[in-house]
Amino acid sequence: MCTFKIHKKSFFDRMSKKGTLLRLQLDQSFLDSSFQTINTKIERHEEMILELQKLLKEVPGRDDLLTFRDRILDEVTLKTDRLNEKIDDLEKRMDKKMKDLEDSFEARILDTANMLNLQIRNKFEEVNKSPTNNNINSKFAEMEEKIGTLENNLFFASKKLQTTRDCVKKVASSIGLFNNNKNIKLDISLFDNLKGSVSYVKDDMKSIHDEIEELKEKIANQAEIQSQNKKAAHNDLIEVIQEVQQDHTSSNMPGKTSEFDITSIRPYPSMVAHWRDPPELPIIHQFLTIGEVVDYIYRIVPKLQAHMTAMQGKIVENATEIQNRVERPLLEKIFEKFQSVIGDMSKRMNELKEGYDQTASRGEINTMVEDIFRAMTKESQTSVGRLKCMACGRDIPQVVGAMSEEEASEMLGPATSSHVFHVKSGAVSNASNNPSVGVRYADTEGFNSEIVESPLSYRPAKVSRIPSQNSTKPK
Repeated sequence: MCTFKIHKKSFFDRMSKKGTLLRLQLDQSFLDSSFQTINTKIERHEEMILELQKLLKEVPGRDDLLTFRDRILDEVTLKTDRLNEKIDDLEKRMDKKMKDLEDSFEARILDTANMLNLQIRNKFEEVNKSPTNNNINSKFAEMEEKIGTLENNLFFASKKLQTTRDCVKKVASSIGLFNNNKNIKLDISLFDNLKGSVSYVKDDMKSIHDEIEELKEKIANQAEIQSQNKKAAHNDLIEVIQEVQQDHTSSNMPGKTSEFDITSIRPYPSMVAHWRDPPELPIIHQFLTIGEVVDYIYRIVPKLQAHMTAMQGKIVENATEIQNRVERPLLEKIFEKFQSVIGDMSKRMNELKEGYDQTASRGEINTMVEDIFRAMTKESQTSVGRLKCMACGRDIPQVVGAMSEEEASEMLGPATSSHVFHVKSGAVSNASNNPSVGVRYADTEGFNSEIVESPLSYRPAKVSRIPSQNSTKPK
C-alpha cells in the first residue's frame, strides 16, 4: 500500500512551479491485457486482408477484359472487311458490265453508221454506172426504202438504248433509296452514291442471317412433318400412276379405245435459279384432262427443283458462316459474369473500407503506446531518482518537498562520476598510494576499478517502442 503525505505549503509551492495536479500510474496486468486485445484485432484484420487478396487474385483483371474485348473486335472487324471486299467486288463487276454494255451499244451504232455510209456510197456508184433512168429511179426508190428502214432501225436502237439506260438508272435509284438518295447519276460518282445503300443492304443481310438461324430450328422441327406428308403424297401418287397404268393397259387391249393419251407430252428441261429470285410457279387452275395435270407437273418440277437447290446451297453456306461466329448469348453470359464478380469485389471492398475506418491504424496505436510509456517513464520529480515504499515495496514517483532532476541540476550542477573518501580499514586505493584514501564510482562503464559501494539511487531502463510489423513478435 502506498502512502502519500501532502503538506499544504509544499503543495502550493509545487503548484506555483508549473507542476501537474494529478499523476496517473497504470497497472502492468491492465497494459498486458490491452495490448493482447490490440494484437488480436490486428491479426484478425491481417487475416481478412490476406483472404481478400486471395480472392482478388482469382478475379480476372482489367487487362484480361481488355484483351478479350480486343479479340472480339478484331474478329468482327475481320469479318466486316471480308464482307466489304465481297461488296466491292460485286460493285466492280457491275460497273464493268455496265461499261461493257455502253461500249457494245456505241460500237454497234458506229458499225451501223459505217455500214450505212458504205452502202450509200455503193448505191451511188451503182447509180452512176446504170445506163437507163428507169433503173436509176428504181435504184433511188429502193435506196430510199432501205434508208428509211435503216433510220427506223437506228431510231429503235437508240430508243432501246435509252430504255436500257433508264432501266439501269431506275435500278441504281432503287438501290439509292435505301439511303434516301434519289438523285443517282450514271457517271463516275455512281460508286460513291451507292456505297451507303450497299452498307445498308449489308446490315439487312446480317439481320437476314440471324433470321435464317432462327428458321433453321423451325425447319428442323418441320422436317419430320414434311417427311410424313411426302410419304403420304408419294403413296397417293403411286396409286394414281397405278390407276393410269391400268387404264392404259385396258385401253391397249383389242377392241377398246384409249381415254388418256400422254405420249405427246414431254418433260421440260432443268433450270438454274438464284436464291434471291422470287419463285415464279405456273398458275394453278382447274384441270379438265389428265394431260393438263401431267403437263403442269412437268412444268412445276424443274422450277421447284431449281429453287430448292439454290435455297439448300444458301442454307449450307449460311450454316458454315454461323458456325464460325461467336454466339451472342455466350458473350452476354460472360459479360454478366464479369459484372457480378466486379459487383461482389466492390461490395467486399466497401465492407472492408467501413471496417477499416472504425479500426485504429498501426501508426495511431504506436503513438498511443509511446504516449503511455512516455508518461510511465517520465523523469521523476525528485533529486534522488525513484525510491521504493517502505511498506509495500512499490516505486514512488515523487517525494514530498523534493526537487526535480532539472531543478537539482540547475542548483547543484551536474553529478560527479566519482569522489574520494577516507577508508578506515585496509581497502586499497586505485587512484593514490595513500592507503587511507579510496575512490567511489557511480558507474562501471569505462572503468576497471571495483565499486566500493552501490549507488544510492538508480534509474530504471526505458521501455522501447512496440516492434513493427516486420519484427519478430514476442511469444
